[in-house]
Amino acid sequence: LLFNQGMYNSPFVLNSNGMVEFQDAWTMGFSVFGPLFYGFAYWLNQILPNDAILLFLSREGFLLKQVYDIVCQSQKEKRASKYFLTSRRAASVASIESWHDIKEILAKDYDGNVGQLLWNRLGVKTTQKYAEQDIRITDDDHTALDELMQLMMDDKNIDFAQFEDEKQSYLKYIEQTIPEGEWDKAVVVDVGYAGTIQYYLAKIMKQKISGAYLASFGKTKPDKIGCHMDVMYKETTEFNHVIFLTQLFLEAALQAPCGQLICMENASFTVTLPRYKKDGEVSYDIQNLQEGILSYCRRRSFLQEKYQIDKNYDFSIAEKIYQKYVD
Repeated sequence: LLFNQGMYNSPFVLNSNGMVEFQDAWTMGFSVFGPLFYGFAYWLNQILPNDAILLFLSREGFLLKQVYDIVCQSQKEKRASKYFLTSRRAASVASIESWHDIKEILAKDYDGNVGQLLWNRLGVKTTQKYAEQDIRITDDDHTALDELMQLMMDDKNIDFAQFEDEKQSYLKYIEQTIPEGEWDKAVVVDVGYAGTIQYYLAKIMKQKISGAYLASFGKTKPDKIGCHMDVMYKETTEFNHVIFLTQLFLEAALQAPCGQLICMENASFTVTLPRYKKDGEVSYDIQNLQEGILSYCRRRSFLQEKYQIDKNYDFSIAEKIYQKYVD
């Protein structure tokens, strides 16, 4: 496919210096990202239980679910799958029940204005003077955070009822997406990297849920509460480092035509609607690149259905292609 439909399907692929040069975004999607995401979808169907319900997390899951549906249409045991609206902001705030929960959310590295910190991570607007101050929080030093927590505990703008409202709206959305009796079959699917959203969803739902990821880095959060994680490229694998160095390329390729989810809101007694940030435009080049990815998956899926070419699937080929051309 790389030679007959991808980047080498042109006599002009080499520039004047004899180096490979991509002529357009579609070809890069087809040749470089297509094989990688096809392999991820193939892997998911190999390792997950037959009755698993795959929840492809927004926003990267918007394209990953399309890839999965194409790749696995020729598989005999395709799992149920859904595109699931979420974000760190939405899931973490909906999980708040105590001051300890708030501190955990604020403890991630930050350097900037206190007011912006509280608004971006908690959805809290405060008129207190401390909101005008700057703060620096690091993994190694929580001194400033401890002082901030003391100020927040005396702040009447910090209303736990707001967090409870967000939780109930989010739970309503979760129950509409997947019935409570089937939560134990849910598997969140994402690129990675620390399982943060899986961790917060498990806290909201008050039960262990599983996750499946392309890669993971550093300390993973679901482990803290006994949630299972399957990772295609763990830190012990050589290709994990390649993904770590090229995270921004993956995020760019997986852009979705909607903004980041802020939270779910009640539209009526039975209906919840998402509230997004206005950051969901996808460029023309990224749209072409994504169509290239899907075209690769359609073509290979057709060949799999006709000739069973994935019987001895070799993941290393897709890894070498990705590493060489993203480099």
